[in-house]
Amino acid sequence: MALTLELDPETEARVNAVAAAAGVPVASFLREAVEAQLERSSAPPASLTDLDLLERINRGLPVEFWERYRELKRRRD
Repeated sequence: MALTLELDPETEARVNAVAAAAGVPVASFLREAVEAQLERSSAPPASLTDLDLLERINRGLPVEFWERYRELKRRRD
């Protein structure tokens, strides 16, 4: 199934930049982001097992978090 997604120019530029920084094609980056969001929203927190929690911890923080962190750090410095 193919979907068409319309983004405003600013969001599109951010998506392109984040995907490039991660070294992945934009389509792969968006697919993984959507899948991750679906995983988070479909499983109620009470149903998470220890293994699920460890996998989430090991996945680390999303690229967007680190971008925002670096931007704030740059402003601070």
